[in-house]
Amino acid sequence: RDILLNVLAKNWTFEKLTIRYSGATATQGYVRATQTTPYNPGNIGYLVQLGTTTAASEPSGTVINNCRLYGATNPFIYGPLYVGPPYAVDSVTVSNCILDGLTIGSMNYGAGKARSEESVIGVDIHGRNINVYKNDIRGMFNGISQGTFVKTDSTYGYNCEISYNTIQDIADDAIEIDVSPDINHLSYMNTIRQAGSGFSG
Repeated sequence: RDILLNVLAKNWTFEKLTIRYSGATATQGYVRATQTTPYNPGNIGYLVQLGTTTAASEPSGTVINNCRLYGATNPFIYGPLYVGPPYAVDSVTVSNCILDGLTIGSMNYGAGKARSEESVIGVDIHGRNINVYKNDIRGMFNGISQGTFVKTDSTYGYNCEISYNTIQDIADDAIEIDVSPDINHLSYMNTIRQAGSGFSG
């Protein structure tokens, strides 16, 4: 499956779930005998997606607590920017979860950069009022990302907190909030081990 859990409405709570293994089913994921070059199945696997980019379905108020997430080809928990109002998800909490990218974090930086492995991120939510609290995130290319790469709206990334997480075995950035206003952002009391860099902003 490509998206195992797609949240399309407000105020859902998900607890004590195990969500694992997504990606590359929209196109063929094998090489036919008649093909002379390897077939790229696409990079489309999310474990949890908060809405879609084409419609503002407003999954604001989502809580993901005490869940186990393993193995995906894209961000494990993903909140995209939308093409219309409200443009970004609001008030999401991810807490007390284990997110394991398996072997991606053990790769050298150059082996994953600018390749599909770079998309393997634990929590990648481009929104407002996001709380990422007390999670165990390991084996990713990037651990937690809130970088929207958009400067035109100063509300992107505001009032967000990343605290008391353990982030380890990360090929690139443990915490990344690049190219985004991120007003009133707090990163506090996170434990980071074996990462390419601890913080990028």
